[in-house]
Amino acid sequence: SGYFSMEKDGSGRTMLKTGPKFFDLAHIRLYLMDGQPFADPVRVNGVPGMRLVYESDEESDIRDFFQEVKHIKIFERVPGAVIRGQARPGERVFAEGIAHTNRGRGFLVSAGALTGAKGVFELRVYYPSKTPYENGIGVAGPYTVRAGQKSFRVAVTEDAVTGGKVIEADPASR
Repeated sequence: SGYFSMEKDGSGRTMLKTGPKFFDLAHIRLYLMDGQPFADPVRVNGVPGMRLVYESDEESDIRDFFQEVKHIKIFERVPGAVIRGQARPGERVFAEGIAHTNRGRGFLVSAGALTGAKGVFELRVYYPSKTPYENGIGVAGPYTVRAGQKSFRVAVTEDAVTGGKVIEADPASR
């Protein structure tokens, strides 16, 4: 099938061996990667429109994975907020931050785009900016947006994330 196979290891224990299509499965990308894109150790696309809202305290049975995986995770669909701005045409632009779960585990959330001929960028993000005193899962502080050599911060509200609102951001004015 190309997704996975079951094989015995040296001790005779049955192991799941991932195939080339394993990370094409949306539920795998949500459960193992928190729905976020990765380039290393394997190139994995994110799951747009989904965000983690709860994870259990107990660990899953998954071992030897590059990040901690909790036993139970619950996600919800949100339209996401759009960070829109202007940069040089053909420039790569990224927004990123560290989201913290209800259990305190941190993970990188990111969005990236290449500006068009007019230099406009739109980055869709699915977690609000949070202060240490706010409840719920969110990015610790504002997102860091990088456009070429420029870097600036953009705060995103829960209302913007759940309402699909546009946040105008101009790196040239920072």
